[in-house]
Amino acid sequence: MEKKDLKANYTNNKLKKIIMGCIGLLALILVVAYVGIAQYYKKHFFANTYINGMDCSNLTASEAKELITTNVNTYVLGITARDGSKEKIGAKDIDLTCTFERELTDVLAEQSVYTWLVNAFKENKVDHPYQLHYDEKKLDARIKNLGFLDKEKQIEPSNATISKYSEETGFTIVKEDQGNKIIKKKLKKAIVDAVNSLESNLVLEKTDCYKTPTVYSDDPILKKTLDTIGKYMQTKLTYRFGDKTEVFDGSKIGPAIKVDDEYNVIIDNAVVKEFVDYIGKTYNTIFTNRKFKTSYGTEIVVEGGDYGWWLNRNEELKQVIECIKNGEQKEKEPVYYQKAVQYGEDDLGNTYVEINLGAQHLFVYKDGKRVLESDFVSGNVSKGYATPTGVYPIQYKETDTYLKGQNGDGTSYRSHVDYWMPFNGGIGMHDATWRKGVFGGTIYKNNGSHGCINLPPEKAKAIFGIISKGTPVIVYDTSKKK
Repeated sequence: MEKKDLKANYTNNKLKKIIMGCIGLLALILVVAYVGIAQYYKKHFFANTYINGMDCSNLTASEAKELITTNVNTYVLGITARDGSKEKIGAKDIDLTCTFERELTDVLAEQSVYTWLVNAFKENKVDHPYQLHYDEKKLDARIKNLGFLDKEKQIEPSNATISKYSEETGFTIVKEDQGNKIIKKKLKKAIVDAVNSLESNLVLEKTDCYKTPTVYSDDPILKKTLDTIGKYMQTKLTYRFGDKTEVFDGSKIGPAIKVDDEYNVIIDNAVVKEFVDYIGKTYNTIFTNRKFKTSYGTEIVVEGGDYGWWLNRNEELKQVIECIKNGEQKEKEPVYYQKAVQYGEDDLGNTYVEINLGAQHLFVYKDGKRVLESDFVSGNVSKGYATPTGVYPIQYKETDTYLKGQNGDGTSYRSHVDYWMPFNGGIGMHDATWRKGVFGGTIYKNNGSHGCINLPPEKAKAIFGIISKGTPVIVYDTSKKK
């Protein structure tokens, strides 16, 4: 081997020894350093150590204890209410202190110091048994004085509901209102829990401290209620009174619809009754005075009598409410106690009986044409049986019957008639064979009937065949002759 090669080998071996020496020295330094740091952690908590949430990294047991004690003594809980108002409860307000049930040196001794490097890269949570103490009466007093508990600021929550009727929008769902009514027992629990955990902030919106609505706008019961109202609102009843029309629809139904606390739809009868009463007041003609042009060419006013349109308001109200519940759309005829021949100011029509008491003469018109006239004998004036004036409807017709009653002296009478046509209670038109064909004149003044219109038999028969139930009978008293 040449000298040159020997020299190179020598140099390489020497370099390797130097490198190995450096590596060994470095390893020794690292071991010494690691062990040294481990020795440090015999008296200090690992990095990233949190005792009951407090950062005690690299602190000694006494330093950690002082930190915990200081944090307790200077503790302040910030409280944020729903309305954004803020309050604070400090340790001094409630005499907050702490006592340690176990020394922190014991906790520190439990550390495996040679694992300090591993623990340096993770969070080390330690639950230490120290006890917090506070004056509960002072806490209650402080809670009582929290500004957001002022009664004037407390707003009860309200459930979602159905709006009142509006001409513009009808009925809608009114969203619930959360309000800001605080349940004091739950508030105290939330505060106590926060204090025991030494939390710095308590946002009440995130707790269950607030009283809440029980019905929200997406509740199926509200949709069901609104659907029911919609059905009612589609009702449309059209009434025709001759050439006049009245419509009962949603605009009149809306104010009548109410929703109770259980979300049941109620129809206010009083509101519907206003419409029914309006119909009765506007179109009833019973008991009204009427202008009438007599067969003598004069125009008179006939007062009294019970002829005319007479609405059965109670029954009509029931039917209208039932129509609303069914959502009906139709033409409706009102329910009447009694009908007239036609609607309008002149509701007598063209078929009627005209009785002139003063002339003791009557006329019968059918379809506008005079078809019959006759003398008659009316009620005995001298005995107080004068036939009442007014406009009346034929109540019914009957043949082969007996008229019964009492005379003024208390005796009874029973008279057979072939044609009986009552129009005013027990007063009506009928044949009177006992008159022996003598009618008209002044017979009625002293020898009249008990109030009825006594007719020649052939005339009574003819009238019976012309008129029907409901035919108007116009009775007036004038001294004019035919």
